[in-house]
Amino acid sequence: MHRFTLLTLILIPLLGAGADEPLTLARALQVAREQHPRLRAAKAQTRASASQVLTARAPFLPQIVGTLGYQRTTANFAPRPGQTPTAVTNLPDPSIDSFNYFSSGVSLNQLIWDFGQTLKRWQSTEATEGASRSAERTVALDVALGVRVAYVSAWGARALVAVARETLQNEERHLVQAQQLVLAETKTEIDVARTRAAVATARAQLIAAEGTHDAALVQLAQAIGVEQLPSTTLTDEVLGPLEGEDTDLDRLTATATAHRPELRVLEQQLLARRLTVESLKGGYWPTFSLSLGATYQGTELTRLAWNLSIGLSVSWALFQGLQTRGQVDEAEANVLVLEANDAAQRQAIRAELGQARIELRTAQGQRLASEEALVNAEQQLRLAEGRYTAGVGNIVEVGDAETARTNAANNVVVARFRIAAARVRLLRALGKE
Repeated sequence: MHRFTLLTLILIPLLGAGADEPLTLARALQVAREQHPRLRAAKAQTRASASQVLTARAPFLPQIVGTLGYQRTTANFAPRPGQTPTAVTNLPDPSIDSFNYFSSGVSLNQLIWDFGQTLKRWQSTEATEGASRSAERTVALDVALGVRVAYVSAWGARALVAVARETLQNEERHLVQAQQLVLAETKTEIDVARTRAAVATARAQLIAAEGTHDAALVQLAQAIGVEQLPSTTLTDEVLGPLEGEDTDLDRLTATATAHRPELRVLEQQLLARRLTVESLKGGYWPTFSLSLGATYQGTELTRLAWNLSIGLSVSWALFQGLQTRGQVDEAEANVLVLEANDAAQRQAIRAELGQARIELRTAQGQRLASEEALVNAEQQLRLAEGRYTAGVGNIVEVGDAETARTNAANNVVVARFRIAAARVRLLRALGKE
């Protein structure tokens, strides 16, 4: 009697016949990197942060403004308080006569020094841009994790479909065998009734397994970030053993600390907040600026007069109602928040690694036990079928053996899925793609 081997059981769903090109895990990850909405949003956020760096750097560069104007205006003299009596008493009568007035000019303003306000603000935006780039990589790792988990889930669901299909085929064969033995008057109709019930149950289980598989494919499409999968045929088995997966927790933690982008995000954010504190403290001191100007003005275009100017200004906000003090205190408190978040993140990474290692070791032990159970269950089924054919066994014995084989085959698939899922989570915990 032909039996599927364990290797065949696992590979059949991966080698399913389909006219379309099989979807490998590597291809699924590639599509996700190119199309996933979360990654597109993260890249746009990084671009926005880069633009903020340009904005913060702008005050260090000359601010040049050009003007060009024309007026038609009257020329009546309007006295002001403080003018000499002669100028006030010898006023011409007001007139509605108007004149052309042309004006043009160029002004240049250059910040000289503001005790680090602008410099530290610029450096802070550069650190924020670095945090955005690390956050973008964090999103990429999360997307890759979602794709791998969904792919492994779909792979496992398809393997369970193969188990359910084989169970149905076996039960249908048992039904034919029971019918033949009833015709030979060596068995009773109750055996046929039992096997028909078993066939119906197996068919229902197959339908349920196929539905679970279809749902897993929908979740895979969502994880990749597409509306429809390039292919519904999966070929990659799962993620293989990871380098160093059996090393101690301290070494894994050191590796994760060097690679996890979440820590880089916090480091850059901390740097940005500290630079913000220094920038705000610069508000206690004056700002020095240089200005240059050139004008070209007059009432006739052919007789315009030019003038040049240069100036140095000092601006000092001597008292702003303790506004600067409040801003500095707030920024320093934000630094403390990020320092606490950094410590919490490092603890969470270590716990995540420890959990992933436990899951992996447990699943590996379950796989070995499940594979052994499957071998024994298949042998038990062969013996039960032989006894039934020889007339010394009963259909209940065969049904129990078939159920045990099905459960053992399901357990093998689940154990292999758990190993793959644990490795996927360990890979993410290490901060590797």
